[in-house]
Amino acid sequence: MSHNSCLHSSSQPRTLELYQFLGILDDVWAGSGPHQTIHEYTSLDNGDPPVIIWNDPELKSQVDKPHLEPRLIGQVDHEAILRACLSRDYGCQAEPGTELVSYEQQLGRYWSISIC
Repeated sequence: MSHNSCLHSSSQPRTLELYQFLGILDDVWAGSGPHQTIHEYTSLDNGDPPVIIWNDPELKSQVDKPHLEPRLIGQVDHEAILRACLSRDYGCQAEPGTELVSYEQQLGRYWSISIC
């Protein structure tokens, strides 16, 4: 499946904590970036500098909130990181174009997954 464009979304702080728990935070951090500062430009002829509309101050991490700032990551990059994690850490792969219909836990902690 090829992608022509890239949809960027933001991974919020609680999601980043989940990625840390899963052991993929470093991969997500490397493939993402902070939100972009938004500038408002006036007429090109008057020479005024741009007005900064959105430039939040840097937040400092706390013990109970280690990841305070969201990270922007492209959907394609996000999917690639999650696929690599499934392959590397769990020895399985996601099948594009399939849908999870049901799952159930069996004895011995094995999962039976039905896809169609």
